This record gives sequence, structure tokens and C-alpha cells, in this order.
Amino acid sequence: MTATATKTKQIRPNSRKVDRCKAIDLVINHGLTHQQAADLSDCARSRISEIISEAKSDPDIALFADNKDKVFEGLQRKLINLADDDLLKSMLNKRGFTDVAILQDKISLLRGQATEIHDVNIRALIASITPDKEIES
Repeated sequence: MTATATKTKQIRPNSRKVDRCKAIDLVINHGLTHQQAADLSDCARSRISEIISEAKSDPDIALFADNKDKVFEGLQRKLINLADDDLLKSMLNKRGFTDVAILQDKISLLRGQATEIHDVNIRALIASITPDKEIES
């Protein structure tokens, strides 16, 4: 009598609903493989592949991907137009115009434009904001 080893394959229930947004985020934004995303989502790799394929062929997603700079520019315009004097004062106290500036950097990057700051003298900037220290002789 010979014994044969049988491998059992883990079968995941198909009735479980897969979080599509999570699956897309894991693969596209975090660079996980379809298998890794399947393991984390507790579904089959083929289901993840199907979800990713559907997402990539969605015309709305393709349109957004082709026009991100214009979408972000519109968002930036809305943020600026929403700001009244009181809100601007509050923003400056909390974060300045950081959110608008981040959007501008993103727009520039999407358009292939440089966002680097040139010719900045860090020592001069630091010296201008730190109190003068007395030099001991």
C-alpha cells in the first residue's frame, strides 16, 4: 500500500464582497502584486486581476489620468475662490497657503515643469530667523 501526498488548495469563498477601492489602492498606489493584494483582501488573485483590469479600462479613470493637471488646477481655483478674509487669516495662522502650494507643485510636476527652488542661501535664512548669539571672547 503506497501513500500519496495530496496537496490541499485553500479555497476562498466567492460570496465575500471584495473592497474594490482597497484592491485598486494596494496594486496601483502601493505597488503590490495581484497575489499580495488578494492575500490582504482575502480573495482570489484572479478576482484582483479582474478588478484592476476593469479599473484600467474605465473611461472616467483614463480621462482623469490624462487631465490630472487641469483637475487639480480647478480644485486649486475653487479653494482660492472659497476663501474670504476671515478664512485667509485662519489659514495663514494654521498652515499658510501650504495646501494651495502643494497643488501648484503637483500641477507643475504633471506638466513636466521644474518645482525646485534655486539660489537659496539656507544660512542667511536661518540667521534671519534665529536670535543673535553673543560671541564669547
